[in-house]
Amino acid sequence: MSNDRRRRRAERASNRTRPTSPVQRRAPASRGGLRGTIDSFGGPVTVGAIGLALVFVIGLVFLNRPGSSIDNTPFEPKERAQVDAKTWGDPLAPVRIVMFEDFQCPVCRRFTEELEPQLASEFIETGRVVVEYHHMAFLGAESVAAASASECANEQGAFWPYHDILFLRQGAENAGVFSTSNLKTFAEQMAAAIPDLGWDQAAFDACVDGGQTTAIVEAETGEARTAGVSSTPSFLVNGEAIVGLPTYDSLRSTIERVEAAASGGS
Repeated sequence: MSNDRRRRRAERASNRTRPTSPVQRRAPASRGGLRGTIDSFGGPVTVGAIGLALVFVIGLVFLNRPGSSIDNTPFEPKERAQVDAKTWGDPLAPVRIVMFEDFQCPVCRRFTEELEPQLASEFIETGRVVVEYHHMAFLGAESVAAASASECANEQGAFWPYHDILFLRQGAENAGVFSTSNLKTFAEQMAAAIPDLGWDQAAFDACVDGGQTTAIVEAETGEARTAGVSSTPSFLVNGEAIVGLPTYDSLRSTIERVEAAASGGS
């Protein structure tokens, strides 16, 4: 074999084993669009897992969105005589019931719906009992927000109807019900049901946004704790404590007994 042929064979063998230079290497063609995005996250399996997780999270957000459990029963305002701010009834009545409530408290709602109508017809409207409302907002931030909004309503002489619509809207699972936007909406619904209220929604909204009534709520809650109140509803009937929701018969019995004592009877 000639020297030229040997040299050419050696060069071919050398070329077969020589690493390809960076310039000669070609990266695989990149994939655009959705498939490219999938590949960038590690392929279909990884993205599928991420997608399922996102669906789960979105579902939780949807189920727990603010106001998802609002009771949308139409609001019907109650007739309340001799209302003065957060006091209801004849101020000279022989029996004064001081009640401590939280607008997130479901048992407080039961008192408003179940016992209050009987209490009103038998004792408040007849001048025998006067009721005085105090905040015990201890169940969370929404408790304070709702109570503060009720004080904004109180500035316009509408504490009691706003009190009523807050308990009506409370819902079975009230987390998220007392958001700022909902508190404003409830006020609009209340005002729509009471055309002669003379309601200023803009002033109410500004009050809620400003938070200036929160100090009132915090002060009353602190006073309630100092007085030994630790749960809601709680009541002082001429100073005699009732903790929790009483039966109407037991409440009547307590009222009649302290009424007799107040009048000097046995």
